[in-house]
Amino acid sequence: MSGRVRLQARSLKDAMISYLRRHGAPPDHAEIIADVLLEAELRGKETHGLIRLEGIAARYSKDEMGEIKVVKRTGNHLLIDGGNNPGYVVAYLAAQRAIDIARREGSAIVGAMNTNHCGMLGYYADMIRKEDLIGIATCNCYPFTTPLGGTEPVFGTNPVAVGIPTAKEPPLLFDASLASLTIGRMLIQRERGEPLPEGLAYDGEGNPTTDPAEARAVIPFGGHKGYGLMLISQILTTALLGAPITPPRGRDYGILIMAINPEIFVPIDRFKEEVSKLIERVKSSRKADGVEEILIPGERSWRVRQRKLKEGVDVDERIARLLDIGI
Repeated sequence: MSGRVRLQARSLKDAMISYLRRHGAPPDHAEIIADVLLEAELRGKETHGLIRLEGIAARYSKDEMGEIKVVKRTGNHLLIDGGNNPGYVVAYLAAQRAIDIARREGSAIVGAMNTNHCGMLGYYADMIRKEDLIGIATCNCYPFTTPLGGTEPVFGTNPVAVGIPTAKEPPLLFDASLASLTIGRMLIQRERGEPLPEGLAYDGEGNPTTDPAEARAVIPFGGHKGYGLMLISQILTTALLGAPITPPRGRDYGILIMAINPEIFVPIDRFKEEVSKLIERVKSSRKADGVEEILIPGERSWRVRQRKLKEGVDVDERIARLLDIGI
């Protein structure tokens, strides 16, 4: 089993940018993708971090990519054709446009289609949150999640992310897949030779499996509630955007990003103070036996991020060699 190498965040990002550029990524693309992957690693979300790097780089040598362009504009709404560019870049640009519009108009809805995997969806909701706006995002991917009671994949893993500005740290960032297991978790388990939990996955014939190499479908999280949210997310990221309702692997995914300026209703400082008061009330509420602390969404990963920014990021030796980092 390979060892680990510890790198400072800036050095790791520079190495990823260099690697992506060597494989044909334009400088602006490489910068965006490296930052999204780094953020995932800093937050302890290795399922959406470095393990994705080789696959992203391969796209620049094998995929035809066109211009990223706005194809429909109505008021404070935009529809973007991603030109088959990586979802990381398309989602980043969509979030930027949502921020610009919401600052002017109070709110924005930006859809993007003709793209692919965008990585840690919370990155884009947090981009919006950092601008004192509420960020909401969802996206799809190739079929990998069953309907409730089914064994055949129909939906993507379809995460939902929400970022909300606060008056005090930690920031509030909810980011969760609507599937019981993410594809990234499957990749990690396969690479480590570890089984999946029982009762979550099916093979290509619809038989239950715990082998990540055999899994072709997983169930939604949360029973009928997760299933309902999954169906809604699929509609919002396909039918609403004119994208295929069941996209092929690696193509034609949809992304929907929304930004809301709290000042359409209340001053931003008042909003942030009220959010922080609620968070304090939540964290100070009565705890169940054995519970040391009540956390808010994103708090644990935020703490991990703070620590890794100081101590560095542990990188698998194989990835370090791939990035041409001396070990």
